[in-house]
Amino acid sequence: MFDAVTNDDSTGALDVTGGEYGTDKDYDYERINENVGVLKIHARSSSTEIEVKNKDYSEESTDCIQITSEATVKLAGVNITVTAGDNIYPVTVGTYDSTYNAKILLVDGTENILKPTVKGEGPGVWKLTTGNLTIGVPEGSKGTGKLDVTGGDGCPGIGNSSGYSTSNITLTGGNIIAKGGTRAAGIGNGYDALDTGITTSDITITGGNVTAIGGGGAAGIGGGINGGNVSNIQITGGVVTAIGGLLGNYQGAGIGGGGDIQGTVSGNKISGNAVVMAASAGDSIPALEGFENSDIKNCIVFTGVGTAFDSDGRATAESWTESEMHDNVVLSKNLEIPVDLTVSNGQILSIKEGKTVALTGKDNAKYTVEGELQNNGTVTLPTNLEFGENGKVTTLLNYDPQGGEIVTTNDDEYITYQDASGIKTYESLPNAEKEGYDLAGWYTKEEGQGIKVEKGDVVLLNEHVLYAKWTPIPGSTPPDPEPSPDTKEGWELDDT
Repeated sequence: MFDAVTNDDSTGALDVTGGEYGTDKDYDYERINENVGVLKIHARSSSTEIEVKNKDYSEESTDCIQITSEATVKLAGVNITVTAGDNIYPVTVGTYDSTYNAKILLVDGTENILKPTVKGEGPGVWKLTTGNLTIGVPEGSKGTGKLDVTGGDGCPGIGNSSGYSTSNITLTGGNIIAKGGTRAAGIGNGYDALDTGITTSDITITGGNVTAIGGGGAAGIGGGINGGNVSNIQITGGVVTAIGGLLGNYQGAGIGGGGDIQGTVSGNKISGNAVVMAASAGDSIPALEGFENSDIKNCIVFTGVGTAFDSDGRATAESWTESEMHDNVVLSKNLEIPVDLTVSNGQILSIKEGKTVALTGKDNAKYTVEGELQNNGTVTLPTNLEFGENGKVTTLLNYDPQGGEIVTTNDDEYITYQDASGIKTYESLPNAEKEGYDLAGWYTKEEGQGIKVEKGDVVLLNEHVLYAKWTPIPGSTPPDPEPSPDTKEGWELDDT
């Protein structure tokens, strides 16, 4: 444990860079008991970036973070466990009487843990009612930063404290796991013990991998037990898993309301190539609440129920039972399809370059392609894949002439790998020319390496570039290469 602060620029157990001490950040130790310090970040511009990490990540810190301004705070490996009363929680965003736009960014390759002490109270990230909070990743990052946040008894993982409304939270990237305390949502509201009609609204997810697990009786994303209206939860990207919690007869939705809700659930939407996996805590409440069919577009939705729960009512296992693809979808995240899926006639399910999607046949799942499964990345197909009359699996095939010129027109095309008649073969390969050389064939790697692909061979599913191999024509003289910057008219230039 760290001793009381005596110098003016200390940051206690936290290592802090960026900003100016006294202007953009301070550290307060004197008024907090139990050796808990508070790193106060109050920079007045979002362009001021302040990075925070534990001095020793292996040791849980009891110092906490308060963001009371427009600052951009980068978490680069914090491990905070604290509940000290006096509204001291792992991370607090905002004040009661000011409007702000705060950002929390997750640095690549780091894991950040925020939780209360055992059976403590308070959210892991306490976002007060006023202002806006965005959690994401730095611009240009790979999006590998992680945030694992847990709420205390009656409080959400990310949201307002028990008894207060939650709004204006946006998640844009990173790998985020948010777990609610008993009776509280993973992301959203806590328990409304006073029947004050607290509301949950304006929660937006635009990207990343987000998992939200409700505590006993609460939604994964949305309301806690006894909460009021839930509205305007919008998912416009990313892969989102939301699972409701169970407490006695109280069941939480995956996305929507908690048990014994005192209001309505409405105006929720999914779009933007999102993948949503939502499970309720039981059959008495739907996995998705407050969604009109017309508000679910360009996405894949999986629904199911929780099957096992821990002592706080949080789901520890779930069963996925149904899926539905809405319109055309581009999968930009690695994904394992857990249950039956149909790509309907006229739909295109596209796998983005560099991404891996597995149709694994879990529990004898049935996968049907009536439209087009378009592979730009890597896909694992089951042996029992079914096709409709117009169904097909295609792969993007590029040809690299390796200095030659393709003289036919079938380059850069999607080629059918499989349809109802079976796996396909290459019906033709392009012709190419290069002065002084004969085309020796097309290969899966440069310079004639890899596998040679010929007419009549089975189409390659996950290899998307074929490279020309050239052999000199006997007796011919290949053209001279273009002069390099160090040569002129065939003479080498002397550097001396």
